[in-house]
Amino acid sequence: MAARPKNRYRLLLVDATEEGLAALRQALTRSGFRAEVEWVAAPTALKTILGEQQWDAVICACGVPSLSPRSVLALVRRMDVDLPCLVLADSGRERSVLSAIKAGVLEMS
Repeated sequence: MAARPKNRYRLLLVDATEEGLAALRQALTRSGFRAEVEWVAAPTALKTILGEQQWDAVICACGVPSLSPRSVLALVRRMDVDLPCLVLADSGRERSVLSAIKAGVLEMS
């Protein structure tokens, strides 16, 4: 496998809408990171893309009806993928945050 260029990441965004994709790409670019970011919003799509490609991290937004942070983490574990799961939570999502922490998420922003 060819070496990845410095600061080049493959990120998988789990979000309810594609709007978060552009915002994430813009934030990464402003911070000096080059990243390939893909977006999924359905459990079957997440399972497929995790099985077919390698990723550096999964970024999971709270508020995705069919993919809670806890269910994303559970799927990653079931598939035995060594992959960090980062959770993005707006204020007012305390229950989702607590559920993810109980499932094994170590940090949330």
